[in-house]
Amino acid sequence: MKQSVTICGDNCKSFRTALSALRRIHQYVDENFSVGVVRGFEISNSAGLDTLLAGTRILTPVESKVWSPVQGGPSTAIDPEGVLRDLVDTGKYLFTEDNVVAYSEMVPDVMEG
Repeated sequence: MKQSVTICGDNCKSFRTALSALRRIHQYVDENFSVGVVRGFEISNSAGLDTLLAGTRILTPVESKVWSPVQGGPSTAIDPEGVLRDLVDTGKYLFTEDNVVAYSEMVPDVMEG
């Protein structure tokens, strides 16, 4: 099971700047993990718009040794029916740092003047 988000930037300058920064961050992360741990960074194009697709696993296979488990497992806010917790309880999956998703919004400062 995976989750993903697609972000389109309408080809504006600030979005292209953000993509450039993400490329540099990805390069840094890739250089600091073992070969094959970090997947490639790709910018796609959808309907003529630069598009960034980001994804992660909802749960991590127990064989993975990259991420630390999160104590308490998935919260009831993201797993109200306990489906993910039941999968973790099978012993085949872990809920790790990589599985935690946080949503935030960037609000630009308004310049006075």
